[in-house]
Amino acid sequence: MSFAQLKERYSKTLSQVERKFQRIRFGDCLVKVPKKTVINILMDEILDPFFLFIVFAVSVFLWESYYIYGSTIIALSGGSIFMTVIETRRNNEQIRNMALYTCPVQISQDGKLMDLMSEQLVPGDIVKVPESLVLPCDMILLTGTCIVNESILTGESIPVIKSSLPSTKDKYSVADSSKHTLFGGTSVIQTRPGETGEVLGLVTNTGFLTTKGSLVRDILYPKEIKFQFTTDALKFVAIMFLVAVLGFFGILAVMLNQHILVETFISRTINMITTAVPPALPAAMSCGMIFAIQRLKKSRIFCISPQRVNLAGTVTTFVFDKTGTLTEDGLSVQGFTCMGDKKFNTFSSHFSTLLPDNAQFFSQNDPIRREDKSLLFLEACASCTSITYVNGGLIGDPLDVKMFLATDWVLDEAHKVGNENLSAVYPKVPGANNYKSIIMRRFDFSSAL
Repeated sequence: MSFAQLKERYSKTLSQVERKFQRIRFGDCLVKVPKKTVINILMDEILDPFFLFIVFAVSVFLWESYYIYGSTIIALSGGSIFMTVIETRRNNEQIRNMALYTCPVQISQDGKLMDLMSEQLVPGDIVKVPESLVLPCDMILLTGTCIVNESILTGESIPVIKSSLPSTKDKYSVADSSKHTLFGGTSVIQTRPGETGEVLGLVTNTGFLTTKGSLVRDILYPKEIKFQFTTDALKFVAIMFLVAVLGFFGILAVMLNQHILVETFISRTINMITTAVPPALPAAMSCGMIFAIQRLKKSRIFCISPQRVNLAGTVTTFVFDKTGTLTEDGLSVQGFTCMGDKKFNTFSSHFSTLLPDNAQFFSQNDPIRREDKSLLFLEACASCTSITYVNGGLIGDPLDVKMFLATDWVLDEAHKVGNENLSAVYPKVPGANNYKSIIMRRFDFSSAL
């Protein structure tokens, strides 16, 4: 569906009957994580092949009257399962509390704003987007602009500017239209009303269908990973079992010649298997994982899948996608050089050298200045950015911020053009406030290009 079709289709709000139908179809606007009971966690642990082998081995030890050794294995295994149940249950509760969120919102209904709780939102609702709101669902921004903190989803601490959906024939998709999409779980830092005087968003996804819900779903039900550690442990057990079988055939003839009783023969055979395959191995592995989880928790790192601890322990190298992650987060502009007649001009460290010295230049609308490549370069550096003011400070891409500050121009975000407020930039020199570059529309960077 194109941008224009979306705006036209949802220009009218949903009726009460349509809202009830949507509520039945999509459910509550909540990311409600299922609660894991102790029985469910116990069943996951008890049905593990290693634990079943422990039960078998302990039964053999008790039958052979090895009460102390059998009791030790029971205590170790029981303690490890008890600790695993506690940690898994606690982490499950933390994820439930983190994911479950509700807040009061206002929706447009028959031309009026109606108050309700966010859990009652349905796809198709038009919601007023206020400042300092943690978004309860995914929305398309219909009017106005927003500055949003998306660090909970992307990890990037730099706020993102969201603009309203233009009335064009471009096809809407979440991946390609993220600059017009507000994602659930992100925080609205600042809003700027559009022509209607309100900042409105169209609800598109609720609950687990939102971006936040998808993230929580991936945490709860991660993709199946084949752990090399578990594979090697099973290979070790298989090899030791094979050794036990070879040993059994090795002493089979001796036991038959000594006319050993059938009960004794079976007992020796089983005892040989439990000796070759150490029953304390799973308990030792579980204890190691429990101690590792406790150490991780001290650094505020939580794990709901203890098996992943072994995988994390094998990591030897971290690879980052940019050097700024490891070096420094600041940038500095050393200077610039413009392209002249088939060659680069002299390198300069001050953008002010590109401005004309004639003060009369700024007071009149001189069309000749548009042919000045150096001045065009300066205008581009000052206006081709995605920066904005938040609480008196410039925010945006660090490269854009440093580049704009280096030009020593002024950003005026309340420049009136008709009934609309647009951003404008102009040099910080006397008389230059009449010489402004007005930003009509921002074309955001797209890696697909």
